[in-house]
Amino acid sequence: MELEKRVYEIAEKYLPDETYFMVDVIIKATKGPKKVLVLIDCDQGVNIDVCADVSRKVGAELEEDEVFF
Repeated sequence: MELEKRVYEIAEKYLPDETYFMVDVIIKATKGPKKVLVLIDCDQGVNIDVCADVSRKVGAELEEDEVFF
């Protein structure tokens, strides 16, 4: 649960503005690397560009901080 909280906090700071909000963070243990699902939403909907931007930034920070190693 601690890991989900950490990813949640990392992802939350990369949301574009206050109209976006976090829904959940799910970490799935699979064979090989873990899968991290970050669910975000917005009253106007979330477009693919926002998803990609948040994903890249969260992934880079997780990798930089070696969260999963």
